[in-house]
Amino acid sequence: MTSPVLVTGARGTVGSGVVAGLRAAGVPVRAAGRDPEKLDVPDDVARVRLDLADPSSFGPALDGVRAVFCYVTGELDGFAAAAVRAGVEHVVLLSSESVLTETDPVPGGLAAPPRRRRGGPAGIARRRVAGSPTRCDDDSPDGARSPSGNP
Repeated sequence: MTSPVLVTGARGTVGSGVVAGLRAAGVPVRAAGRDPEKLDVPDDVARVRLDLADPSSFGPALDGVRAVFCYVTGELDGFAAAAVRAGVEHVVLLSSESVLTETDPVPGGLAAPPRRRRGGPAGIARRRVAGSPTRCDDDSPDGARSPSGNP
C-alpha cells in the first residue's frame, strides 16, 4: 500500500480541497488538525492530531508518511526537523503570511526558482522573498536578506 500524504489544515478551504483532490487521484490521505474529531472528512480518510505548537504531536502524525502538504503560517523549523527524522521525502509548503507583511515585494520574488534547504529531504524547498518573515538559508547567493538584515 502507498504511504499516505499528511495534509495539515484539513479543516480549512485549502486543506479540504487538497484532501478531496488527493482522494480523487486515489492517493491515501491522513488529515491533520488540532482536534481531529472536528475534521469533516470522508470515512476513508485517516484523522490525526497535529498541533504545530506541540512537538509531541509531530511523531504520531508523521509516522509512515512520505509526503506532506503543509498550509500554515509561523515557525516550522521544529516540524521540518521532525519530518526529516520521520523519513518524509517530499513537502509542499503553502504559506500566505508574506502577503500580510511584505511592504516592498521583489519583482519576480515568488517566481524565483526554489532553493533546496540544507539538511532536509530533496522535496523540501523554500522560495526566497526579500523581506519575508519566513527564515530561509541565510547564506543565499541570490542577495536576498533574512529578517535580521544579514545577506
